[in-house]
Amino acid sequence: MSLSEICIRKPILASVISLSLLLLGILGFMQLPLMYKPDIFQPSVQITVNLSGASPNLIANSITTPLETNLQSVEHVAHMSSSSQSGTSTITLDFETGITRDEFSQSLSEIQAQISSANLPNDADSPQITIAQPGSQGPNASMYIALITVPKDMNYYEFVSQIYNQTFRPQIQQLEGSGQNQMYPIAPDVLIQLNQTQLNNYNLSPQDVKSIIESATKDINLGSVVNKSTTIQLTFKQAATDNLDKIKNLIITTRDNTNIYLKDIAQVNIGFYKNDEAYIFANGQRSVLWMLSPSLNASPIEWGKRVQKEFNKVRSELPSGSKLIIMKNTVKAFQHSLNEVFETIIITIIAVALVTLLFIGQFKLSLIPTVTIPICLLGACMVLYMLGYSLNIYSLLAFVLAIGLVVDDAIIVLENAQRYQTSGKSVIETTIESLKTINFSIWGMTIVVAAIFVPLFFVPKSEQAVYMQQFAITLSISILISGLVAITLSPAMCAILLKNNKHSKFEQKLDSFFDRLTTQYQNILTWTIKNKWVPIAIFIGLVASSPLIFSKLPSVAEPAEYDGTIVGIMQAPEGTALLKTKELTQPLIKILNDNKYIEKTASISAQPILGTNGIILFGQMYSKYLNPQGQFLDIAKGLTGEMIMKKPLALSSAFVFPANINQPPGNPDNSLSFNLSGSSVTNLVKQANVIVERLKNNPNVLDAKLGAKFNNQEYQIQINYNEAARLKVAPAAIIDALNTNVGRTKLSNQYFFDGNAYNIFIGPNEDKLKDLSILKSIYVKNENNASVRLSQLVNIKRANSLKMISKESGSEYISINVTPKTGLPLSELIKSVTSVANSTLPKGYNLQPDYLLQKLQNENNTTIYISIACIIFIYLILAALFNSYKDPFIILLTVPLSVICALWGMLFIMKTPNFQPTLDLFSIIGILTLAGLISKHGILITKFANSLLDESKSVTEAVTKAATVRLRPILMTTATMILGAIPLFFSTGISENSHKEIACIIVIGLTLGTIFSLFIVPIAYCLFKRK
Repeated sequence: MSLSEICIRKPILASVISLSLLLLGILGFMQLPLMYKPDIFQPSVQITVNLSGASPNLIANSITTPLETNLQSVEHVAHMSSSSQSGTSTITLDFETGITRDEFSQSLSEIQAQISSANLPNDADSPQITIAQPGSQGPNASMYIALITVPKDMNYYEFVSQIYNQTFRPQIQQLEGSGQNQMYPIAPDVLIQLNQTQLNNYNLSPQDVKSIIESATKDINLGSVVNKSTTIQLTFKQAATDNLDKIKNLIITTRDNTNIYLKDIAQVNIGFYKNDEAYIFANGQRSVLWMLSPSLNASPIEWGKRVQKEFNKVRSELPSGSKLIIMKNTVKAFQHSLNEVFETIIITIIAVALVTLLFIGQFKLSLIPTVTIPICLLGACMVLYMLGYSLNIYSLLAFVLAIGLVVDDAIIVLENAQRYQTSGKSVIETTIESLKTINFSIWGMTIVVAAIFVPLFFVPKSEQAVYMQQFAITLSISILISGLVAITLSPAMCAILLKNNKHSKFEQKLDSFFDRLTTQYQNILTWTIKNKWVPIAIFIGLVASSPLIFSKLPSVAEPAEYDGTIVGIMQAPEGTALLKTKELTQPLIKILNDNKYIEKTASISAQPILGTNGIILFGQMYSKYLNPQGQFLDIAKGLTGEMIMKKPLALSSAFVFPANINQPPGNPDNSLSFNLSGSSVTNLVKQANVIVERLKNNPNVLDAKLGAKFNNQEYQIQINYNEAARLKVAPAAIIDALNTNVGRTKLSNQYFFDGNAYNIFIGPNEDKLKDLSILKSIYVKNENNASVRLSQLVNIKRANSLKMISKESGSEYISINVTPKTGLPLSELIKSVTSVANSTLPKGYNLQPDYLLQKLQNENNTTIYISIACIIFIYLILAALFNSYKDPFIILLTVPLSVICALWGMLFIMKTPNFQPTLDLFSIIGILTLAGLISKHGILITKFANSLLDESKSVTEAVTKAATVRLRPILMTTATMILGAIPLFFSTGISENSHKEIACIIVIGLTLGTIFSLFIVPIAYCLFKRK
């Protein structure tokens, strides 16, 4: 006795199985974390070291190279890259795919040890280690908070430091799930700007002042006093500098019995003075920016709620006159997208239930397929929890599609049981008999749709693989549970609800409609089988169009999605002072402020974020203008065009665009980077220029240009050792004078007051340091304590150098930015660039795609190969089920036609002047799901036709009857699936385009694919099947 027969005779057992799934599913659902994307542990580590005022060459030689040398021994590092620019060294370590958390912890400890052992300049800032996890919640899950006003009676910088360090940061950092918490500008400092004239008047050197300040701000441990009963610690504490006024009144020297204070020879202020200085304006007012993001494995949604609550609390406690605002909150956009999917699930459940009722005609009978929905969805939640997965945009999308799928098996069971009720036997017996005829088909369809995703789990671990796997496991488990319900609960309910069942007038009309439809279909099918050339011509035409449609759909990881942000990235002229950028950006900020669609604006000039002379503009639209995204893109197009037209001429390399949260690797101008290595930078630039000219003449390339130029202006100062020896001046004294009077020297200890720690910098007055004529007013003491003018001791040469020195795996490289022809596949661009390089470059040089570009290309290739493997795997499964190689071919013949039609439909429906549909993760998910759905139709027809052949019917008679008998369940299951996917067409927010892609493929592909199945499968059966 089979399980189905046991459940039919013992319906309590069937109900217990389903109720158990419901109960465990509810428990699993309540404990599943809510994420925007699946959690992927693929970390990268960024090490940043600042050395105020240092040139790119000095940064590269004194900081980047020593660190790279030490870090080469760190295990599990897949790729190491670095950039050395004015004042900042940045090293990025990307780790191997599949690294475990324990292995990463060990590597992180090794990184810290190697950094500690590196010989770095004494006046360099402490290395900052930032851990990022691209592709999971990543840098996109973040919150940007701006403090834009402070009480009038308070120092701006002191207030900012106090609020951030003593209030906001500690409270945010202790919240569960908190990760990076950074302020820009990073932290205020104490800057002592020396007056060289006054120093000369009092015969003081910068070193004299530095020594006195360091001794006055340093606490010294003197040990302890021990007596018979206690031990008392002794600390020499400098109480004279517990506020800024007291440090200004430090006694530096005495002249004629008069104290000379620090304030007499220098200006002392608190402010943002280091290389991490930034000019940030929010809504037109000077501001600081706080950038918050969740930790690697935290739920950004729950973290965002906690931060919002804490933000409201901190804001309510601020003194009168201060203002704190949230400039940008991507977590809120994630929450909106997830909420919309939950709403879509509810709408889809209602829609599928209604269409089931419409097709079946009786409310009580419509419950049979409808009750499978909560059982399958919650049962899948149980498995997701056991596997350690989460509820995210991919698993929830699988649930949306599963709703239309999981009712299919129950509908087929019910429809078949109804047909068998006319045999005159008892309901239980006829239900058992009906189930025996479709048991194979039920399990065949269930296994095929679930098994199509199996090859995905053999893909090398990557972002795309993990995303597809979570979708696949969610959908597959839901379908497998639906198969279990279809052979347990559904037949048990049929045996109960079909007793004494009388057809209503509506059912009779419905039956009459399907009888007429079946007759018409049978006539058309008979004509089509006799005139095979018509469908064969359609088949050939569609297949022939496949290269064209694939050429019109660029391959990317994910479709473009927008959260309402307009971004402008611009470059000020070389050597532009940071404060000057405010003046340059005012016309563009005014355009944003005056625009009725823009709610918030900001401009940022910050070297740690953007590099030297980089400027970023930011405009956030009101949320009511974001949906649909087409409306947002139309508004953004007009706004960006106006900003480009009215930008000051001094701003070069200006790019204004709506921010794509799924931005693929590349540059703001849509160019892609290729790295040339193998020689010195000078030789690399020469060869790169040759490559650029060759690429400009390539038909696949719109433009090519160097990513780096020798346009960084610098003064190269060298000691005149002969003159220094003649005047008896020690070289160390010359270097110290240059550091203090031209650069800035950081004191070895910090300055503490008001609960905050400040770095102390000694340097020149910025108003005086407009050129190097200041050297004529600086004096250095020689061995005889006589003053020697500094300009006599140095040679000065003005030169241009690279603005940024880039390295990959320790080797210097030059970037070539290539803009491909519109619509050109990435693989074709790489072939074109590689071909030019191979025919141009001398031996020893190497030109290859940027690391992220290589990674994307490898993932795209893998995704395509694995998709083909999925189709092959289905074929093999069907071959095993049918014990034939012909039958799977007949069943799957309509799959390519359905996919081609779906892609053409997606292109025509979604393509607009502002949006280009793509072949991406979501469209591939839709294609694989579609392949499984279409194969179900072929299974129903082919299996029934095979059984009729065994009854001595001819091939044509068998397939004609099988197709006409299976017409109603095929149409019913197709209608529920299509109706289940239609709500995705109305998606809005940051997942709008991805949801619409899947909806297009499922709705169009399934509609036309069903027609193909009803005609192409019978014709193929007649052509290839022999009795």
